[in-house]
Amino acid sequence: MADGLNPTDAVNMRQLSDAKRQLENKMKSNHDQAIGTATMAMAMANLPQAQRPGDKTFAVAGGTAHGKASFAVGLSASSTSGKWQLRGSVSSSSNGDVGAGFGAGYTWR
Repeated sequence: MADGLNPTDAVNMRQLSDAKRQLENKMKSNHDQAIGTATMAMAMANLPQAQRPGDKTFAVAGGTAHGKASFAVGLSASSTSGKWQLRGSVSSSSNGDVGAGFGAGYTWR
């Protein structure tokens, strides 16, 4: 049976198998990227941060899941009054993806 070409043509087994393989490959790629991104978030979430007023902290952390791994580096600081906190980090996964985050906070009573 020849390949179907028109919208109303039937597909042959080779066409169906090719489409299935392409879909499976895309799903695996998406899964691997999602796991890599999740490990980046795990690494960034586990970065220790400055605790006391005036502290500055440089930190490194890692994350792993389902055979994927990531590392993160970050810097955090607390103002001398302890009212302001700043934090920034960069993470990279074994997939080659890179992500970054930044946060600032103000504390009052």
